[in-house]
Amino acid sequence: MRAEARARPRGWRAAYQPDRRRAWYVHLLRSNVALFSIAVVFVITVSAICAPLLAPYDPTFIDPARRLQGPSSAHWMGTDDLGRDVFSRLLFGARVSLVVGLCVMFASAATGCLLGVIAGYYPRLDGLIMRTLDGVMAFPGVLLAIAVVISLGANLRSVIIALSLVYTPVVARLMRGMALVIRELPYVEAAQAIGLRDYQILWRYVLANALSPLIVQAAFVAAYAILAEASLSFLGASVNPETPTWGNMLRDGQRLLSRAWWMALAPGVALFVTVLALTLVGDALRDAVDPRSGERRRDALPK
Repeated sequence: MRAEARARPRGWRAAYQPDRRRAWYVHLLRSNVALFSIAVVFVITVSAICAPLLAPYDPTFIDPARRLQGPSSAHWMGTDDLGRDVFSRLLFGARVSLVVGLCVMFASAATGCLLGVIAGYYPRLDGLIMRTLDGVMAFPGVLLAIAVVISLGANLRSVIIALSLVYTPVVARLMRGMALVIRELPYVEAAQAIGLRDYQILWRYVLANALSPLIVQAAFVAAYAILAEASLSFLGASVNPETPTWGNMLRDGQRLLSRAWWMALAPGVALFVTVLALTLVGDALRDAVDPRSGERRRDALPK
């Protein structure tokens, strides 16, 4: 009896003792790196949403009298070669980058997951789907994106479509590999034996057990999409060159790097921090959601 009393948690530990259903949630909140990365992404997202309220100046207002001024109390991150406030342009540029990253992430994850699971579960469709996706992957990603943007017109929608087309095969190949493994497991054979329909098996067993790598890959896709959009803007194959985006700011700052280093420093640091935070969030989610994680199993066990 005394041993059981010592083993049973008391007080606040009993109230917050994780069970197996919410152990991933508790594990995620116990990771300092995950919390810090989520906080960084949250701050960047809120700053982008509230850009009209936070920006001290109009990001497109040209003031030749204040061109190439360094960081000061009036302009925290200086001004560019046209006298535009760099900090205001940085806030509005975050809107474009985050919209592209999130839209490409959801579009490529949904399309790639559907194609990959179907290809992995139905052998008759495997060859047709994967050979088509292999053909898409044969083109370099940046060149394919540039070709699609030029064909559809240089605007935000074209950029999202182009990058979704680039990253969908990556997600599809991952999900196909997971579906090939899962469809041979005993519980899938048991579900087929009791007469469950294919869509029920795909939803309850295949997709549910492939969710962890899909989440990780989606986080990486969001980070890569933000970098790819900046690359397209840097090359002049994205939105209007006058639109404040991090890629456009880098392109303008690269020409004057020796005279106005702050023009390229601000968007470069913003890109680095955003991509790093998204990558760390993806790693933390992988460790939290993966049921085979040893740390999660230890957290789920009663103490």
